[in-house]
Amino acid sequence: MIDRAKAHTNVGGIHIMQIFTDTVPAPAHIAPFAVGIAKDGEIWDLYHDWEILQFKFYTFEDEHPGVQKHLHASNRIVARRPENG
Repeated sequence: MIDRAKAHTNVGGIHIMQIFTDTVPAPAHIAPFAVGIAKDGEIWDLYHDWEILQFKFYTFEDEHPGVQKHLHASNRIVARRPENG
């Protein structure tokens, strides 16, 4: 999906992406829903050919109705398509 989005972005266009990472394991009660979680830094590698304006790694506590509090790990990237990318 990211490769397709990059290919259809104008020169100078910006992507802001946030993805969950595997740095914090999914708790047992939500593990069946945690499919396709990225490796920490994987999003950086996918944008290696773009200008990285910001990259953040963080963990945060989350809760949903009927689900106990749990942690998520996330990467957030802001990247701009260069003239030659």
